[in-house]
Amino acid sequence: MTDLETRLTEALRGAGERAPHPGDLVAPARAWLRRRRRTTVAVVAAAVAVVAIPVGIQLADQRTEPEVTTIVPDDWRTESFRDLTLRVPADWGYDGGPDWCAGDGAPAIDRGEGFQTRVDCDPRLTYGVQFRALPAEVHERPKGVPVDAVVDVVGTGSTSAWIVAESQEQLVQIVASAREIEDVDAKGCPPVVDPDAQGTGDRVSVCRYDSGDLEQSELLSVADSQALARAVARSTPTVAADYDLLCPPYSYRQPAITLRSSELSVDILPSSSCRLAGSLMDEGVERLVTEDVLYWALSPGALIGRGSGLPLPEEPRTAG
Repeated sequence: MTDLETRLTEALRGAGERAPHPGDLVAPARAWLRRRRRTTVAVVAAAVAVVAIPVGIQLADQRTEPEVTTIVPDDWRTESFRDLTLRVPADWGYDGGPDWCAGDGAPAIDRGEGFQTRVDCDPRLTYGVQFRALPAEVHERPKGVPVDAVVDVVGTGSTSAWIVAESQEQLVQIVASAREIEDVDAKGCPPVVDPDAQGTGDRVSVCRYDSGDLEQSELLSVADSQALARAVARSTPTVAADYDLLCPPYSYRQPAITLRSSELSVDILPSSSCRLAGSLMDEGVERLVTEDVLYWALSPGALIGRGSGLPLPEEPRTAG
């Protein structure tokens, strides 16, 4: 084991010793590492990331062994996908796919949403995090990353994220922040939609779901939460017509977006062929979804196409 591997292992081991032992997860991770010599795998437990002994970490400069720390900066933000949550620098964006250079070019989060604009970006991918609903062992390593990037993968049993970091220190910090969501994440969102969940506090948790699995989470500020509540109050209650199609029960039990605080309990229902398309449930009252509501309900990076039939805001909210 190199001196770098020893320091990395000792740095990350401290967090594991302070939490309940999550089970023997290291052995299978090491077996997988032997098949992929140029990455390390972090198997994420509920309270702590258990990291296998690093093997062949890709360094920006193979001749040096940089100092690393697992202290995650306070101003980093939380990003969640399915049952996996981690923290990233606050200035990272959301356009992390193969056409990332069509945006501002900043490191970005990629959830596999949207479509390509066929822009010929070089490199193919930027720095950032690539979430997928796949176990780590079958989540293919991203290709075409910047030549000086350092790369690692973290995952739960069904969800994983490749981390394409700008430095070895940044990589270790993101890996150390990774957790499996058991109850709710740092934004107050459960990994599986719960339409009966109750919010707490003055700030609204915005939880976006895809077929019942958490896609993205956000915690609005107090002022923004109040603006959202006013937008909901201004929306018009719907009136059922004789020609409205009956809606299946899952339309009510599997909302696309939930908005929760101590004062607000709103579900934005999925688009479907029944009359619930474009509706929200506000404490049991069905209302029309409005552009003002969607301005707050669609978190930065949410990709909802113009063909959805929803009254999308002309200018969606952006990060920061």
